[in-house]
Amino acid sequence: MRHASFILLLLALTTSNAHGFLGPGHEAIADVAQDRLSPAAQAALGRILQNTGSLSPGALKGVATWLDDVRNRAVHGKIAPGWSPDDVQEADDFNQNHPRNSEWHFVNLPLGAAAYPNDPVPAGNPLRAFVGPDDVVHALVQAIQILETPGVTNGFSKLQAVRVVVHLVGDIHQPLHVTTGYYDTKKAGFKAKPVRIDDPTQAAQYGHK
Repeated sequence: MRHASFILLLLALTTSNAHGFLGPGHEAIADVAQDRLSPAAQAALGRILQNTGSLSPGALKGVATWLDDVRNRAVHGKIAPGWSPDDVQEADDFNQNHPRNSEWHFVNLPLGAAAYPNDPVPAGNPLRAFVGPDDVVHALVQAIQILETPGVTNGFSKLQAVRVVVHLVGDIHQPLHVTTGYYDTKKAGFKAKPVRIDDPTQAAQYGHK
């Protein structure tokens, strides 16, 4: 599927502030994005999501919370509303194959970071301490590579990859999914007057979230 990068770009450009981290926010983002997809992208997504040549209204909205539902299944044992036994088994299999997928939703860069570093991160770059193979950027890259790979893919299916992209693009546009505040909690006077550490070098050395 050669439209994956284009889909990601469209999703990114059409996000908005909507209900914080909750399901309705992800669903709203997905609905707006679907309305702005090209006919070619809609057809490609229709084949993946519905095995048809078109995309039904609300199709992206319907998969927007899947990755959160999978995480809730692993962490809390919850079954999402409307899930069939096959859906539960799929979630259990996904969690078994990707036990760190709960980390895919964010990357905790210090507030002073200018940008996400190039991969691989040089040893001397302080941002190396804050990124990793299970952060949101790497998860998105992996999902896009799966969508752009012809035929059967390793890691997870193209259907699951679409669910991942739709959800994580929403995550990176919501507060505190790409950055966080760091503090030296062991510093004298921290409780009385905490001072945030924005500099990546200092945050890597002294910082605690």
